[in-house]
Amino acid sequence: MAGTLTVKASLEYDAGYTGTLAHASDQRPILNLEFLDQVYTNKSVLDLTYSGAVTDEDIFAGTASSAKVVLVRSTLHGGDLKINGGTAIPVSEGAGWVLFVNPAGGITSLTLTTTDAANFDVHIFS
Repeated sequence: MAGTLTVKASLEYDAGYTGTLAHASDQRPILNLEFLDQVYTNKSVLDLTYSGAVTDEDIFAGTASSAKVVLVRSTLHGGDLKINGGTAIPVSEGAGWVLFVNPAGGITSLTLTTTDAANFDVHIFS
């Protein structure tokens, strides 16, 4: 299934001003960000459940050969993710989505390591 993946975000924060501002909206600015419009030809959605610890578990498992976009989140326990055998990147339970993008493709290996039972949602676009 081919399509276009669009990633947008809205960022709102307390600017920390204590004085009087000319515009009330300056107190709590809102930024609308467009991060990505990426065309893909294949999509894989994985719901991974591990009953115990795993080490360098291959989560591509033939789902993609050269991913452009990968989204990962943990719904239980968390773990460490490695892309193309690189440095371990922590994916914490309840911390939201972790997004990796390489518009040219080239994400060819994804592995997970956990120290206990864990659940992950993974979306792979290539």
